[in-house]
Amino acid sequence: MRQRLKRIRWLRWVLILGLFLILWLIGLAIEIYSYSSVSDALSADAAIVLGAAAWDGQPSPVFEERIKHAIDLYKAGRVKEIIFTGGVGAGEQVAESIVASAYAIQHGVAKQDVFCETISKFTYENLRGAKAIIQQQHLGRVLEPIRKPSQRGRQ
Repeated sequence: MRQRLKRIRWLRWVLILGLFLILWLIGLAIEIYSYSSVSDALSADAAIVLGAAAWDGQPSPVFEERIKHAIDLYKAGRVKEIIFTGGVGAGEQVAESIVASAYAIQHGVAKQDVFCETISKFTYENLRGAKAIIQQQHLGRVLEPIRKPSQRGRQ
């Protein structure tokens, strides 16, 4: 009888913890979805594009979307310059930021409006490198462009 009571208590705790986990995941999903509709209508001195994978000198699909969004902001006059971050990935020869800058220049961004941070491996390092560029160039307001899911594929 005691064993059965212990099992029931243990099962009750597992169910309660499972319920809290499910509620937390639902809340997190709602927060992520609502964040996708956040927009910053103000212009800025620069946009920061955080590094992502680059394969054989080409941006990965995720990285390409980040770059395209920064290009859109630049062409719309919302940012004057773009800061690309990201070092050389495993098995690659060229830094992610260099791949991104070449892509942006090929798509209409002026070379003098592009800055690259080429040594970072992690997001914290991306941001630290971007901060150094911001300080060196005496930039004020900067954006980190995030493409909304509804904007994918638009150009």
